Amino acid sequence: GFCWGAWVVIRACGALPEAFACGASAHPSVSAMTQRWGEDEQELLRKVRAPQLVLASQDEPVTWKPGGSAETTLKASTGDTVFREFGSMSHGFVPRGNMADAAIAGEVRRALEYIKGFFGKHLPQ
Repeated sequence: GFCWGAWVVIRACGALPEAFACGASAHPSVSAMTQRWGEDEQELLRKVRAPQLVLASQDEPVTWKPGGSAETTLKASTGDTVFREFGSMSHGFVPRGNMADAAIAGEVRRALEYIKGFFGKHLPQ
């Protein structure tokens, strides 16, 4: 999921653990969405059992960057969760990045390769 779509991924993986082999999110807005809907973010994360790939931009809260509390909680319940930071990219860069800019295009490709590799590892063939 992208942006608030990451909240959907996390909620779905937590609510229907048998239905999902993994999840992937870029520039997640899970914190903003849990605040908006009055949810406990850590409780939501503890329900997730499927490994997650999280790609954070420079704009995500520290809790959603490598080493943050979201990674710690997800790793405790899923094991093979991976967080990566794209520190020079703005929120929304994967679906909305200016592909005419070579630096952004390269980071979008790198993000998509991470997603492709993660799905290749975790989804049934």
